[in-house]
Amino acid sequence: GVNSILVSVMVFKIISYIAIFLLGVLIEATDYQALVKDVSWTDIIAAISTFATALIVYKTYSMWLESRKREDSYQTSKDYISALVAIGDHVVELMYPFNLSVPQAGGIPIDSEQCQKLLTMSNLALHKLVTERRKLFLVHAELAFWGVSLTSISEKTHQKILQELQSIIVITGSLQSQINYYYTMDTKDMSGMLSEFALFNEKVGNLTEHLNSRYNNKYSDFFVYKKIKLTNASTRFATLGIVSLPLVSVIKAVKFS
Repeated sequence: GVNSILVSVMVFKIISYIAIFLLGVLIEATDYQALVKDVSWTDIIAAISTFATALIVYKTYSMWLESRKREDSYQTSKDYISALVAIGDHVVELMYPFNLSVPQAGGIPIDSEQCQKLLTMSNLALHKLVTERRKLFLVHAELAFWGVSLTSISEKTHQKILQELQSIIVITGSLQSQINYYYTMDTKDMSGMLSEFALFNEKVGNLTEHLNSRYNNKYSDFFVYKKIKLTNASTRFATLGIVSLPLVSVIKAVKFS
């Protein structure tokens, strides 16, 4: 940012002044006697050493901070994958009570009491699915904050997953009503219930296909990470600060040998 550029410029100027002064001393082009009359060379070396140490500390902190950012970005991407896995599990939980409630060829007949228990199970599964859908939405929104994004294909799949989930949530409510009506009213008309159940299975099939598509890709094909540059201006200036220490010693040895 702007602050980083200003700091880099300031550090560069300071190191430049020091280098020019030391070069002047070396070639006897600077009247350093008056400038350092009451200053010992050990004081100068200590001051430069302190300055270089501060730069090194800054560099180390910057590298540590970038490393933590990288770790957090990977963790956020793992949270996204975990949300997809959880959604798949909750969909299976939601399908189970409906498969038992809707009369099918070869199925075991149930009564009204058993139907209510199964509908309660479907409500619990639906609540989990709604919660996980919101989590997936929030984690996806958080990816950009950590410098991560989905690939173009994965982003399209993400939007389709959200759409199919929303459809399943809406259809589930309608299907529950149809099942409850069928067993409570003891009607023989199953057309509405079977129609909703068929639509439910269609949406679940689409969602499952989108969820399983990630297994055809590698992790690196799923996410895009911003490259983190650890070798920046402050790193180079810190290196110059380290190099300046032996340079002072050499000049001292030349001038006072």
